[in-house]
Amino acid sequence: MNLIARLILAVCLALLLSPVSLADDKQAEGEKLIRHAEQISNIRSADARSFRLKANFALLGDGVSFEEGTYTETWVSHGRWRRESVWGSFHRTEVGTGKKRWVLDSTEEIPGKAGVLGWLMKVVTVHQEPIKVAAIRDQNIQGVKARCVELKNNRFGKETLCVDAQSGVLVLSNTPTMGMGKTVEDSCRYGQYEQFGDWTYPRHIE
Repeated sequence: MNLIARLILAVCLALLLSPVSLADDKQAEGEKLIRHAEQISNIRSADARSFRLKANFALLGDGVSFEEGTYTETWVSHGRWRRESVWGSFHRTEVGTGKKRWVLDSTEEIPGKAGVLGWLMKVVTVHQEPIKVAAIRDQNIQGVKARCVELKNNRFGKETLCVDAQSGVLVLSNTPTMGMGKTVEDSCRYGQYEQFGDWTYPRHIE
């Protein structure tokens, strides 16, 4: 094989190998960002200590009016926990024992976004293997430099998780879900993180 043939072969191999290498780097970085965010804020992990969490919240009505409420969670373990949400005349109690979950609502009509309160307070959802990273990009979120990871896992579309580029905490999540017969996106922003036992947890969720 002459020199020109060897050079052409080397260039072809480089062109073929580069996309694979970039894809591997993207996958590895995306997994690392997400797992780190889960690790530092998952106050309900298997090795977490029991806690009581209290929060005040407001549910928007017609875009102008809102109603304030309270959320209380008592967590002992994955197999033993209790959550209570109260706003206005509505009261929801959730109890978990073992693999079972009971929900008691004071009325049949559930106001506003009451059904997603538990999801909001989770902050991080531990993603099961395998995580499939579609893309990673830089984004400025309310003055915070973030790395945003798009995931292919969700069956309703691409889920996006943005973490603080410096601290690694979750600052934004966009999760596609099915609602009223069509795909909608649940978006949530997190801020004002503080130490919560061995973990870090946001004081502001929007």
